[in-house]
Amino acid sequence: MYKLVRQFDDGEMYSDGKRHVLVVYGFATGSEMGVHCLYNTMVCIYVWEGDNISIENLPRLKDKGKEGWKPLRGFNVDIEGNEYDWDNYYELVKDALDEIYGGDL
Repeated sequence: MYKLVRQFDDGEMYSDGKRHVLVVYGFATGSEMGVHCLYNTMVCIYVWEGDNISIENLPRLKDKGKEGWKPLRGFNVDIEGNEYDWDNYYELVKDALDEIYGGDL
């Protein structure tokens, strides 16, 4: 079973001890100014395929060594006012993690 192992100002890292997943939010979409992810979505999910290193030493996307993170999928989150609908966000993250760790991906 996977668990939350690290939390950042722009996402979270999950692991089951073997497979590590990084969920990053805050990407610009469409014609918005800012950093866009490969999927042109607000959120992108990455799976670690780099060297076998400890969870504590896994880099973030803005760190040196980030090349081990491979993009897997992206998704958009419902917006309420000017904020993410965090219930929707965590529901979508849970669905994706269940697929990843359940062997569907």
